[in-house]
Amino acid sequence: MKKKSVLLVLIILILVSVTSNLGEIRKYLRKNLPPEIKVSIKKFFFGEEYLLRIKELNSMNYNQKALPGTQFEIIDLKKIKLDLTSTNKIHYFKVMNYDKKVKKFYIDIDKINKNIIVVSGNGNIKIIQDFNKFKENELKNNLSEFNIHSVLDIEFVNNELFISSSTFRNNKTDCFYVQLLKSEVNTKKLKFKKIYETKNCIGNILASRIHKYIHRKVEGVLLTLGASGDDRDLAQDDNSHFGKIIFLNLNGEKIEVFSKGHRNPQGITVNNNIIISTEHGPYGGDEINKIEYNKNYGWPIASYGEPYSFGGDYGRLYSDGNVIKGRDDFVFKKSHSKNNFSEPLFAFVPSIGISEIIKVPKDFSKYWKINNYLVTSLSGRSIYRVEIDNQFNKVLFVEKIYIGERIRDIKYSKKT
Repeated sequence: MKKKSVLLVLIILILVSVTSNLGEIRKYLRKNLPPEIKVSIKKFFFGEEYLLRIKELNSMNYNQKALPGTQFEIIDLKKIKLDLTSTNKIHYFKVMNYDKKVKKFYIDIDKINKNIIVVSGNGNIKIIQDFNKFKENELKNNLSEFNIHSVLDIEFVNNELFISSSTFRNNKTDCFYVQLLKSEVNTKKLKFKKIYETKNCIGNILASRIHKYIHRKVEGVLLTLGASGDDRDLAQDDNSHFGKIIFLNLNGEKIEVFSKGHRNPQGITVNNNIIISTEHGPYGGDEINKIEYNKNYGWPIASYGEPYSFGGDYGRLYSDGNVIKGRDDFVFKKSHSKNNFSEPLFAFVPSIGISEIIKVPKDFSKYWKINNYLVTSLSGRSIYRVEIDNQFNKVLFVEKIYIGERIRDIKYSKKT
C-alpha cells in the first residue's frame, strides 16, 4: 500500500512538472485515472472519514442539480471575470471575525443605452458597452464626496442611476446611516447628488435594495431598510424608517412608509404592480413576501427563525454528554396571521442566506411557464427557482440549483 501511495504521488508530481495549468491537470486525471485509483488518491490525501462525509452529503443532496443543469432545462452558462476592486466590508465576515476580501458588486442594465453597469462594494463603477466583445471601461464619478462605507444596491430609473450605500459621520464607524444617491447617466462622468438619508444611525446596515415603482400615480422608488440585532425593535417603531420599505419620489421630496416589520429585506422586484421581496431571517426563517401597502410583516415579534443563540454559536448545535446547550423556548411567535401580521409566502428553514429576487418572463423557457422567480443566495451558493400561483397567495415549489458561488445580485435581459 505504501509503494502504491508513493507511486501515485510521483505520478502527480510528474504531471505538475509537465504543465502549470492546474485546471487541465484536474480534467486529465478525472478523465483518465481508473475509479479505484481515484479513491486511493482521495483516501491518501483526505482520509477515510472525509470520503464517508462526502458520501453522506451526496446522499443528503439526492437529485441535486448544478448549473448549467436544472430539473427541466439546460442553461447556456458562461462565466466572465470582472476586473473589480475587492472589499472586506462584509457583515458576515465581521460577525465571524474573518479577515478576508471579496469582490462584492451590484449589476444593472441601462435599457435606454443598452449598457451594463457594475458597481463594486466600495464604489468603483464599470460600464460594459458590448457584452459579446466584452469591453469593460471605468466610469469616472464623484462618489468619494459622500463618504461611502459600502454600496448596497443600484437601480436604473429612466436615464438616471440610483445608488444606496451605508455611510458614517465624524469618524464614528460603529453607527451607520443609509443614503440614496442619483446621477444622470453619461459615459464621461457621473455626478451624484444625495436625495435621501436616514435621520438616525444603527449598528448594522444589512439591506437597502432599490426598485422603481409608481405609487398613487407618483413615479419613484421603493427602498428597503432593515433592523436587526440590538436595533430590531425599530422595525415596529413608526418614528424610524429602519425595518421598513419606504417609497420616495424621484427627487426624494415625498417619503412614505410603504410597509413595516422587516428584519433584513435583501431583495425586491415589481411586476404588474405585484411586489415580491426576499428577507433574511435570523437562525432560520428566510422569507419570500408579497409586499402590500400599509401591511405589517411581523419582525421582531413573529418569525419562523430564532436568535442565533438558540442553536449554539452562530447556528452550530453542539452537545455535552446528554445536555444539549442553547435549547431555550422560542423567542419569536411562529404564526404571523394569528398575531395580525402578514404571513410570508414561503419561509426557508434552515436559512439559505437569501439575497436578490427577479421574475423570469414566460418566453425564457418553454418549461417555465407560470410565475417563475429566481432567488439568489449567499451561504447557500445556489440559485432557487420559485414558482408562485396565479393569485400570488402561495409558493407552489422551490427548485434548488447549485452554482458554488455566493450570489448577491441577479438581473435579466432578453438582449443586451
